[in-house]
Amino acid sequence: SKAAQMQSDLIKQRNASSPLSNNTTTSSASTNTTTSSSPDNLTTAQQSELDRKANFAEQADKVASKLETEPGSVTKEDGDKMHSREQKAFGQTEKGGLASQAQKQAAENEGVTK
Repeated sequence: SKAAQMQSDLIKQRNASSPLSNNTTTSSASTNTTTSSSPDNLTTAQQSELDRKANFAEQADKVASKLETEPGSVTKEDGDKMHSREQKAFGQTEKGGLASQAQKQAAENEGVTK
């Protein structure tokens, strides 16, 4: 499906630029942190990032499915939650992305044009 493919492409693109996708060492004045892809070696910040991305993926699956199978059931809350999860996971939302599509569909369903 087109929406699922868009979601998958978005996640792959963003994960490719994520610091968790590489094995690098990050140094700061107070902390030396080794980034590793092993779950046992994750810092709290790294685990938090993975959790945010998992939350985004879970919501994206729900919204993409609704957009494909029951677009009339997409609500403002679906769009808002998708936007929030994407913002938290990646620090920004993708123009024309899944959050945008969900918000647009919800507005159409409510009779509001954007």
